[in-house]
Formats: sequence, C-alpha cells, structure tokens
Amino acid sequence: MSNYTLFSNLSETMKESVLSAVQQVTACSTSKVFILWDEMLLTLVNPPKRILKEFTYMTKSMGVDNRGRRKSLRTKEECFEASLENGILVVRTLHGFWYKAMYWCMENRLTFELRDLRVKDMLPPPRFDLMCNFRFRQRELLEKALLKNCSGLIGAPTRYGKSTLMRNILRAWPTTQTIVILPGADLLRQCHEELKAEIPDREIKLIGAGSKTQYQSEDITVVSMDSLHKVDPGPVKLMVIDEPHAVVASSRINYLPLFTNARRYGLGATLNGRYDGRDFLLEGHVGPVLAKRTYTEGVAEGAICPIKVMMIRWPIANISGDRDNAYRTQLFENELIGRCARYLSDVVIPRDWQMLYFIKTESQADFLSDCIGRDVSVAMAKKLSDRERKAMTERVRKNHIKRVICSDIYVQGVTFHEVMVLVNCGGGGASTSTIQKPGRLAEIRKGKSAGLMIDFLFTTQNEGMPNCDAEALSPGKMRGMSEGVGCLVRESYLRLKAYHDIGYDVDIVERKNMHDWFLKQNITPPD
Repeated sequence: MSNYTLFSNLSETMKESVLSAVQQVTACSTSKVFILWDEMLLTLVNPPKRILKEFTYMTKSMGVDNRGRRKSLRTKEECFEASLENGILVVRTLHGFWYKAMYWCMENRLTFELRDLRVKDMLPPPRFDLMCNFRFRQRELLEKALLKNCSGLIGAPTRYGKSTLMRNILRAWPTTQTIVILPGADLLRQCHEELKAEIPDREIKLIGAGSKTQYQSEDITVVSMDSLHKVDPGPVKLMVIDEPHAVVASSRINYLPLFTNARRYGLGATLNGRYDGRDFLLEGHVGPVLAKRTYTEGVAEGAICPIKVMMIRWPIANISGDRDNAYRTQLFENELIGRCARYLSDVVIPRDWQMLYFIKTESQADFLSDCIGRDVSVAMAKKLSDRERKAMTERVRKNHIKRVICSDIYVQGVTFHEVMVLVNCGGGGASTSTIQKPGRLAEIRKGKSAGLMIDFLFTTQNEGMPNCDAEALSPGKMRGMSEGVGCLVRESYLRLKAYHDIGYDVDIVERKNMHDWFLKQNITPPD
C-alpha cells in the first residue's frame, strides 16, 4: 500500500474536521496548528513547513558500488503527504505520530489544538479486575499503559515477563475479537501453547507456522507477521504485537494499516535499533511509547537477572579490503578467534554450563564447529529442516545440549531457562539483534547470580584502553584504517557503547586475563 493510497483514505469525520480547521484558519488569520487524529491518520492543518522534517527518515540497505563491492546505501524517505487547501498547508501522516506532532509544537512554542476524532466506543474500558498473576511491578507498568486509552508501545527488557503483560491485555478485554501477532514459527507455536494453557476459557486459534487453520477465531487468533493477509481485518478490535520492531519490515508493513478498527499495543525490548532505519515507522503505525521499564529498573526491582559483559580486547592488523573481507579474515574464519572460542568452552566456562555462540554464515558455523570440537551442535535454519529445527530447539530448551553454535534464529522469542553464557562471534553494530542477544541471559533463577555475555572489542592499537564515548566512535577515529578494518573496529565500539548505555556491567579484558577475570566474578549458576 503506497503512502498516497494510505493518506488519501480519509474518514468522513476527518474530511469535515479538515475543512472546518481550514475555514477557521482562513477566517481568523490564526497561526494555530490543528492536530486532527483518528485510528488511521494524523492530519495537521496550518503547521510550519519545517515540521515535515519530523516525518522524514533515512533507510539503509546493502548494495554494491561500481566495482562490485558490497556497501551500505542510504535513502531519504518521506512518510507524509502535503498539500495546500485554500492556501493553507495540510499535512497527512501516520496516526501514531500524534504525540510527536504535539510535542514538536510545544517545543517550538506554537499554539495548537489537538482534536481526537477516534471512534469513542471502539473498545470498552479495560477490566483491570480480571488481570492476574503479575510479578514485581508488572501490573503498575501495564495499567499505566492501558489507562492512556490509545494505541502505543510498551517497552520492557528481555525476560521481564512480556508474555504476562500480553496475557493480561487479553484478559482485560474478555469479549473483544483480538489478534496476537508474532514473528517466527518457534515463537508463534510457543505463544499459542502458552495462551491455551494460561487462558483455557477462551477460544484461541493459530494461523501460520504450518497451521492448517483457515479462518480466524471470533475470540483470539495468534498469527504470524507473514500471515496477516489471511486475517479479515474488519471485525478485529484489538491487536497485540510481540517484537513490534519486526513488523515494520517492508514485506510485512503493508497489511497493518488495513486494521482500521483495532486498538494496537506493541510490546518489545527493542523499540528502535533496526539496521535499515525502518523502526521510525513503528511509532507511526502503532503509536508512541505509553510505558517503559528499563534494564536497570528491572534489575533493581528483582524482576530480571544482572548481566555481565566481558569485552575481549582483540588487536588486529590493518589489512586492506572491504568489510566482508575484514569480517571473514579477522572474525568469521580467523584461527585465533577459533582457538579463543575453544579455550572459552574447554577452560574458562564450566563444562556443565549451557553456552551459545552466535554466528552469521554457514561457513563460519562449520569453521567454529571444527575449532570447538567435542559435543557442540549447530542450529541454523539453512542447515535444518523444520522438524530438525524444532527438535533441536527442544533439546536446547531442556538443557540436553551444553554447547550450541547458532544463527540469529535464537536471538528473539525463544526461552532457554538454563543458558548462562552467550558469545557474540557475529560482530555487527548497535542493532536490534545486538541489544537482544544478552537479554537471553536475564531470566531470574534460584541461585543464579548473573548471566555472562562475551564479545570482542577490535582495535589496531596494541597499547591503551579504548573507551566508548562519542569522540571515540566518530568516523574521524577510523582514519588510517582500511575500509574493512574501520568497519570492524567501529562496529565493535558501537556494541560496547550499547552495552554501557543499557546499563550492563561491562569490563574490557585482555586475552591473557580471560580466565582470571571470570574466576574473580564469582558467577553462580541456577541451583
């Protein structure tokens, strides 16, 4: 669905309100900005033209240059339609940007009027009395969001208990036709099974993940993001989106605006940080952040486990070549990295602890498997059939496998109760997957003192400790490095900065000191 089609689909109420606002501006020569908001669109009447920058964003994709080398391509995208009506500027954009527009007017000291044109009886008031089984301050977080009476986002760190929040949104509207949207087959099946067990008095159907169900439930339907086209949007009044950053992918987002009668709640640990920059659209299509719990707040209230990060300082040579070459030779298939991975498995980390190595490519999986050797399993979508993948996931979940080399299929949604250590062998910058990986470690278990994230901090300097401030991360600091090495170094610094910003307990450790550092941490596993 193009922006033109979307922004041209105005309700009669919106058309009348736009006409009224234009007439008021014309008749009174007022500088007031009218912010007109309904379930599908946001229309601004008489805003300054400079506000258009607020609805413009940059996307990033991988392409090739004229020499055939892979490179990052940036494109400016506009998420609005602007026109003049009787000489008055009228801007149409996504409904969820209402708060952004209002806040921008306040910051710029503009007089404005917000007109709420939403259907008043679309949803009954939430039944807080039916919500139950909360832990810690989960009820406070959810009630804060629902009391705002609008679509929007709820942020909470991984392992905080977003499944509990989702179930209680469903309980709060017991007679409302609802869809629960999730990415990934494993997460979809897991959610469906949990909902049937936790809310047994409701009819819950599954669409996607190989299900043969053809028609949605009149009560609750669990549906994959890639199967939204199978759902009739008309009767749906409530939409609950897990991992909402994933729904704004270009292959998925076109179906979301069709649900014009539905209140939308998105629950996620990462509400920004997509590599392609499309997380900008999340607020527009769902709504602003209604309530949020940070990692440090979650740890303070005892809801999630502390996470320690060991960044292994890793000097590398300033070799020539592009990013792909640097990653392949210095990380993915580097003999020293392979020996380090084996040393971590055999010497540093106890053999009875569950440990996951995250990788990017099939060749890297094979290489690392050969390096680590005994008792290591490989979990990659490309290497497993659906049945094998499901069986592998179940074995990891039951802690039958202690060492796992895995792709990003285990970054989000899948719960492994016994995992104690993650090793990032895939690099990358401060993206969504980077932020989500350590969250796999945050589940509270009796006796468990902390989870351990291991990563590599690349540097071409053999002396001095790098830091993670803005100056250290500036492109100017990459001068003198080849294109590829500059990317490898900079992206490792960006991960370091992301870990610091979230609030993890981060130490930069020399290779020779890895074992001693680990012993000093006195990390204990679950009883």
